[in-house]
Amino acid sequence: MSSKSRYDLRNAIVVREGEPARPQAPGYEDQQNNPNALPVTSPIRDRVKSKKPSSRPDGKRPRRIKPSPIKKRQNRVQREIRKYQSSTDLLIRKLPFQRLVREISQDFLAAPRFQSQAIIALQTAAEQYLTELFEAANLFAIHAKRVTIRPNDIQAVRTIRGE
Repeated sequence: MSSKSRYDLRNAIVVREGEPARPQAPGYEDQQNNPNALPVTSPIRDRVKSKKPSSRPDGKRPRRIKPSPIKKRQNRVQREIRKYQSSTDLLIRKLPFQRLVREISQDFLAAPRFQSQAIIALQTAAEQYLTELFEAANLFAIHAKRVTIRPNDIQAVRTIRGE
């Protein structure tokens, strides 16, 4: 091979400078030499979108403002909040909660047994309590012009409730 050639791995053929990489369609050379021939169109070139005319009088297109990652995160958080507010499912997994209940109840009874409905009732009550606690703590954080709940917000809520 000479220094003016390269190896085309896609077609596994040797291509030299000045030669076409692939065999051309019949009559291609005639079109190249004939000035009256219709122009050869490329399907890729035809698919490229043309630029839309600008609506501004100076002809410049307005710059597109890209969404910031913070806005994306806020949208995701808002979507997650709506999802959990609209659902009635339990938020804590059932088996870990059941193990926690059994562990705590062993301090009071030797071998406690629970009906499944009793554990679901306990879990519903626990989730309701925690939800209300966090809602009130969130109000404390908002009052302090914060968006993050701190432990002292939860302690203040429990103090006001008398717990």
